[in-house]
This record gives sequence, structure tokens and C-alpha cells, in this order.
Amino acid sequence: MSRREKDQLHLARINFLNLIGQSNPSDAWKLFCLVTPNITEEQVSEWGNLLKTEIDEVSEIASDDQAETSSKLTLTTIPPDVVEMIVRTIDIESEKNVRLTAKYLKQIVDARDTMINRVHIHLCSQTVGIEVHEVTKEEPETYSFNVSVIPGVNHIDNAVKKFEEIISKPNTKINHLKIDWVRSEENRASYDELLKSLAVSLADFVEKVHVEELTIDVNAVEHLENLICSLKPDILKRLYVIGPPTCGNDKFDFSNIVILPQWKHLSAFTSSCCELICPIHHLYHISNLRIKMASTSPIDIVGYRDTLIVSQQRIDHEITISHDMENTKQMLEPYIDCSRLTTCRGYYIRSNEKRLTFELKHNKIIFSTMQFLM
Repeated sequence: MSRREKDQLHLARINFLNLIGQSNPSDAWKLFCLVTPNITEEQVSEWGNLLKTEIDEVSEIASDDQAETSSKLTLTTIPPDVVEMIVRTIDIESEKNVRLTAKYLKQIVDARDTMINRVHIHLCSQTVGIEVHEVTKEEPETYSFNVSVIPGVNHIDNAVKKFEEIISKPNTKINHLKIDWVRSEENRASYDELLKSLAVSLADFVEKVHVEELTIDVNAVEHLENLICSLKPDILKRLYVIGPPTCGNDKFDFSNIVILPQWKHLSAFTSSCCELICPIHHLYHISNLRIKMASTSPIDIVGYRDTLIVSQQRIDHEITISHDMENTKQMLEPYIDCSRLTTCRGYYIRSNEKRLTFELKHNKIIFSTMQFLM
């Protein structure tokens, strides 16, 4: 999404929230759902019942004039416990928009949560740097820890302790956690130690960490698995894995990662590391997918295709994989052909009358609901 599109989306959200603040309660819930994608119908119903109870209680003890006023309750005058219930379960982007709606909501949100746009942990030239961008602060906070060996001092431990301090603030929510390093043989041991220390530290926390997007450079799958296990399972939505283009004779085996509860809620997964070993049926639910796969079978691809046709969600999947194009093409029949001179393309019609398109290349299989493929 371009900067201009993001600005327009942000403005649209703000306009929606301003409208919510001027709406009656029943309309407010409907509008609120449009800017908070993580809200379920059950939560809306629960909040609606709680709001109705608040109104009824006020009406019972108020005069007719006061009762009339209370029936005009808007989002900016909803009781704090209801607002807290809302912000506890929505994503950071929605929460940031909520706090822009009114000073009343801003005070409640800021008092309850520590919202962090981005935490970047970076190992460079034997130094661990941590950069923290809090929503309520204009400038990022930066910390630097020298990894050079000094007797009696473990600087990686000090960096990890600083990260612990950051996430130990009440109700800390991190939109984007990025962990990477300057790749070199002299830094490899220090970076591996950093990832292990972070995983051990996070595993000791009583409550798992709220991270909505994780970008991580890894040399070993176990580092990634251990870190993901420490995150709240229903919060992580986007995962971007950076890694070595090759791992000797080994592949990156994701078999243990894709069965973690954190995996089930991913909406975006991109891997620019070496080829993955991953059961393809664990990828159906992901909306935006960019990966390299080690191997699969035509039967797997057909089942994968069938599941995507039945699904109603928007998807954009690009899988880099060695395959026999002619064999794969035959397995994907019947479809509506729209091939070009150098590419094999086709599409299917879903039950909602939307198109699911595919494109085959000598080393790629692409499925998408995006019309630009046509």
C-alpha cells in the first residue's frame, strides 16, 4: 500500500470515528466494527448488552429529563469500563484511531495501555541497538549495548533486560517487533546468543507478549519457534522471516511452527529465507503469502486449489517451488483459460461469483483474488 493510500485510509478511519462519536449507541456499535476488524459479533453483542444495562441503571434513578439525556449516549460518553473492554481486544491501529476520536477516549486509552508502534533490536558490529517508538512520544528512544567481551559483564544480557523492562510496562502492546543483524561470521555467535537469550527471557514471563507483527532474521528454525511460542496466540497477524538463502543440505522445517496456536491467526506470511518444508494445508487461511517451498505433490496442489475456491476470503498467494508445469496445468483443470503467449493463466468462479485466478511459471504457482492478474 502506497503512502498516499495509507493516508487516505487513516483519514477515512478518523472520519468514521468522528461519525461514531455523534451517533446513537446502536449505530455506534455497527460503525465501530467497520474500523476494528478484530471485533467479533459475540463481542459486539456483549458490549451492547453491557451498554444497555448502563443506560437502564441510569434511567431508573434519573428524572425524565436526565433519562432522555442518557438515552442519547454516544461513544464519547460510554462508561470507562465499556471503553476499556473495547480497547483490550482491538488491534493497535484501531486503538490509535480510537484515541484520536475524543480527549475522553484518549485519556482512557493512554491510562490503560502502553502502545508501541515499533521495537527494533539490531546487532551491528558487536553492538546491540534497541529503538522504541511509543505512540504517545514524538521521538523514538534508543539504547546501545556493546557486545565486546568485558570480564564480569554480559552486554547481551543487559540488552535483553532492557527489552524486558520495555515490555514489562502495564498492558504493553507492540505493533511491530523487528529483530535482525548485520550478517558476518564474527557476528553470528553473538546473534545466536541474542536470540536464545530473548527466547529464554520471554518464556519466563507470566503473560505472553502482545506483538501484532514480527520481522525476524533467523539462522535456525528453533530460534523462530521459541520466540513465536512466547507471543500471544490470538494477536500475531503478520510474520516476515528473513534468513540465509541456503542452509547447507538442510531445509527450514516449519512442521512444528505451523501447528502452534500463534500460526492459526496469521493473515500475512512472507519468507525470504531458504526453502521451507511445510504441509501445504496449513497455508489455506493466510490472506497474503510469499514463500519458497521445498517440495509438494500435484495432489496437494489440487486440494489446495479446491480449498481456496470454497473459501470466501481475499487471498494473494505466491509460492516459489520446482514443479512440472504441464503436469500441474492438467491437475488444475477444468478452469477458464486466459493464458498468454509465455504464461499459463486461468480462473475459477467461486460461490460468491468472485474470481479466483491462478498463474503458473516454471518455478512459481500463484493464486489470487486480485484482478490485476487478468
